[in-house]
Amino acid sequence: MTELKHRQLGKSGLIVSPIGLGCWQFSGSSMSAYWNAPPQEEINEIVRLSLEGGINWFDTAEVYGFGRSERALSIALQKASQKNGDVIIATKWSP
Repeated sequence: MTELKHRQLGKSGLIVSPIGLGCWQFSGSSMSAYWNAPPQEEINEIVRLSLEGGINWFDTAEVYGFGRSERALSIALQKASQKNGDVIIATKWSP
């Protein structure tokens, strides 16, 4: 397996993987006519494997299921023994 080379994000000082994991699919949102949210156990496995593969940033938003995506990601990160500061979460909100 090729190791992901992390890089600095602009002048922020943050070190990120070149790809991240989008978490809209975790929302169970009615906004998505294309898929159902996987069960939490599957989300936990997706996040665990992403971390193992070198991904250290995750993209989510409060509009993804009105916070359900963020909550599911939080649970998965806790199950993977991640602590504050171990990963980077990019999130957005709807004004």
